[in-house]
Amino acid sequence: MKALDETGYEGDRGIAEQESGESLEGLRDLSERMGRIFAG
Repeated sequence: MKALDETGYEGDRGIAEQESGESLEGLRDLSERMGRIFAG
């Protein structure tokens, strides 16, 4: 989020266009990584 904070972004949503969504394992991995990004 630091990079987004530096741009002045004030939104509450983010989108990741990744090819991880083809399996449950891929979705879990993407969710965990996005959670770490938005946590701090």
